[in-house]
Amino acid sequence: MPIEIFRSRHQLEGWLKALAVTCVISFLSILIVSHAIARPSIPGMVSIGVLWDLSGPLSNQGIASLTAARRAVDDVNRQGIATGGKTIRLLVTDTAGNPGKLLVGASRFTGLQQADVLIGPTTPSLVRTLSGFASAHKIPLILTAGSRPVIPFRGRNISWIFSVSPGIIPEIKALYHSLTLMRLSKIGILTVANSSGDQAALWLQGYAPEYHLRIVGREGFGQEDTDAMLQLARLQEKGAQIIIAWGGRTAGRVLLRSLRGIDVPIVVPQAMLSEELLANFPAPRNRLWAIASPVLLGPSLPSAHPCSLAVERFLESMQSGGPPLSIGRLLAAGKAWDAIHLTAMAISNTPYITTSGIKDALETMENDYIGVMGIFHPSERNHGGLLPSSLLVVRLTPAGWQRIDGNVHIDLTKDSRPNTARSPMAP
Repeated sequence: MPIEIFRSRHQLEGWLKALAVTCVISFLSILIVSHAIARPSIPGMVSIGVLWDLSGPLSNQGIASLTAARRAVDDVNRQGIATGGKTIRLLVTDTAGNPGKLLVGASRFTGLQQADVLIGPTTPSLVRTLSGFASAHKIPLILTAGSRPVIPFRGRNISWIFSVSPGIIPEIKALYHSLTLMRLSKIGILTVANSSGDQAALWLQGYAPEYHLRIVGREGFGQEDTDAMLQLARLQEKGAQIIIAWGGRTAGRVLLRSLRGIDVPIVVPQAMLSEELLANFPAPRNRLWAIASPVLLGPSLPSAHPCSLAVERFLESMQSGGPPLSIGRLLAAGKAWDAIHLTAMAISNTPYITTSGIKDALETMENDYIGVMGIFHPSERNHGGLLPSSLLVVRLTPAGWQRIDGNVHIDLTKDSRPNTARSPMAP
């Protein structure tokens, strides 16, 4: 039979070698898959793998995240939140803003260092890479960057992905609710001219009718443009009572060079804020509005806000005798703090510490998690779970951030100077 199929002994030997290699690869794959499913952990220990930029352009934010995470772990372990007497330990890797380094570091957490949960990244462009890794290896991931909705039932393979990074949907709902109370109904939209900006514009336009708001125009600009003065002027000419500018920190520089002659408020997501924007925003400064997490107000956060105690504890932990945090570091640290405490809350409701058990616990939490970035209640259909009502719309004043109360008339013609405490970052 071999003589009929194979015309030479050489061909037969080649076929047998190929078969042997295939069998070995299949056997190793079975071992790897079995090892990944079993995921043995250290008795009495829950391991959290954190992947942040500890070097590179955003290292200041990554280091702030790691500092906050370590202090949060100390807080959790000291209080004994983890179930069954288990304690939490951190496994740390430096992603340096590089997808290759991220994948190498993440792979370590599925090998000798077994992680029960992943947290990260720092750089928004790495969200897709890390999400894909976590989904492929079936490890719960809590994102600390990015703003896209984390909604599994919309056909996206993100059933293992959660987030404490403010998402665009709760930010829009919080803003639109406030605009409705302030009787501002004519909206202009200015976004970065790319796929991310197009998606933001769709969400902004899509939710407007629900709040009886009218979009009078939408304009785009490139992140490398000198300015967007013409686009803003067109929106103002169309009767916009407020202009929503959406993008990242790079887009904020373009916006900063574009505000001459604009007489209506400009509202931005907090991801667009930077020290440069705050320090150089032209007067009257109360025309710069932002959709803010509670931590952004710091000591100025009203004591009646549900997150006030959490923010106070966080600031005490992070700022013991140290200088004020910059906006980027403050928000990065806040997300890391919340990611650790949210994980601990899930662990406290998990009889057996497994990756699937933690995932299920995050999806079925009975109580809200009240954090510094807001109030979260993840569910099977919404892995972000940030409650829009816990966000605030604020304006920048010479004394720091001030909450805009929608029930009070806002005089947009004056640069008000209320006697409020300074925010925890240095404008």
